[in-house]
Amino acid sequence: MLYLTYKTIIKNYIKAYNSFDIKGMLSDLDSTIEFENQVDGRIRLKITGIREFEEQAIRAKNYFMRRQMKVTGWHFENNVVTVDVIFEGILAVDSLDGPKMGEILKIKGISEFTFFGEKIIQIVEKS
Repeated sequence: MLYLTYKTIIKNYIKAYNSFDIKGMLSDLDSTIEFENQVDGRIRLKITGIREFEEQAIRAKNYFMRRQMKVTGWHFENNVVTVDVIFEGILAVDSLDGPKMGEILKIKGISEFTFFGEKIIQIVEKS
């Protein structure tokens, strides 16, 4: 039963993420949220606390004209839910050494959501 709650919370978070709804993204996060983004096993971004998370979410939404995270698989283990994801976004700005504005960025990865009660206390994105 708890897994259904976790799944609903994650679906709501992803729906908010896809529609640039920062308030919706924050609604099920614990105030002590830890966020980490890893690329090829290296940490590229680490955030602690809901205020810092919100500030980063506001900055990040300006990087894309459109973005969509699609879940392709679910894995449940105790209070951790790992989702297989495909991210696709159209860049709103040029990146320094990479794609340019208007280009499509497509990434496969996983997102791990750790829960305490019915709040997300950690998100780790790996690609």
